Amino acid sequence: TRMLERSASKHGGASPSDADAAERDRRGREAAESRRSAAVDRASHVGAVVGIAVDSLNRTMVTAGSDSKLVLWNFATRMPHRKSPIVLPSPATRMCHVRDTDLAAIAMSDHSVAVFDCSSLSVVRMFRGGGGARVP
Repeated sequence: TRMLERSASKHGGASPSDADAAERDRRGREAAESRRSAAVDRASHVGAVVGIAVDSLNRTMVTAGSDSKLVLWNFATRMPHRKSPIVLPSPATRMCHVRDTDLAAIAMSDHSVAVFDCSSLSVVRMFRGGGGARVP
C-alpha cells in the first residue's frame, strides 16, 4: 500500500489509469449524446405537427405531421421509438385518438385515412380517398 501511496502522491492523487478511464467515460458519453441527437433529428418533424395522441398506458406519444411523418416517442427515454418515423402516403391534416380503443385516425391531404393502433404501434387500416363523390 505504501508503494501505491507514493505513486499517487507523485501523480497528484490520481493514477494514469484513472485519467484514462475518465477520458474513456467522457468519450462514451459524447458518443451516446451524438447518437441520441442523430436519432431525434432523423425522427423530428420538419413541418407543422397536426395531431398528438398518447397511448392508454402513457408509454408512447404519437405525433402526426404535415411532413407525412407519424413519429412515435418513448415517454421514459424521451427518444423516438425504433419504429419511428412511419412515413405516410401524403401529409397529415388531422388526427383523432380514441383512448378506449387506443386507435388513432389520421386524415391526410389526399383524402385518405390511416388507422393507427397505439398498442401495437402499427398502421392497421388504410382507406384510400379521392375516388368517390364528396359530401358537401
